[in-house]
Amino acid sequence: MDFSDVTAICYDYTMNGLTSMAAHASKPFRFIYTSGVTVERDQEKTLPFLSEYRLMRGRVENAILDFAKQHDDQGVEVTVAKPGGIESPGRDAISAPFTTMLETFGHTPTVHLSELAAAMIDQCLHGITKDPLWGEDLVEIGQRALSPDDYLR
Repeated sequence: MDFSDVTAICYDYTMNGLTSMAAHASKPFRFIYTSGVTVERDQEKTLPFLSEYRLMRGRVENAILDFAKQHDDQGVEVTVAKPGGIESPGRDAISAPFTTMLETFGHTPTVHLSELAAAMIDQCLHGITKDPLWGEDLVEIGQRALSPDDYLR
């Protein structure tokens, strides 16, 4: 896929969707953008791999945060979820080489899909508590919201 198409999907669609939803949603309007642990907000950094993509996703993060600041008086709240590895039914913890790679970026425990969903719903219902929401934050919020029977197995 051409990088301009990737940018349109990641940046343009996100910002157009956020703008549309915020204009019509009840207030407060809370939006969570799901990103990655390797995405970089600092546009001046030189990155060793996938730099164009990682910086573009960082621009998306910066844009949604700027949007929220510009619309704070209109009840718009945003955050970015950066879950690291995601476990789900039929997919156990991520592989050792992938875990090792993620550890270089910090904030990388695996998050169960149920915890991720519960944490994001909790933040939308009860208010955004921080930005970004790293894996350990998502696990803590998700576990607090769930009972053991709530997990997808």
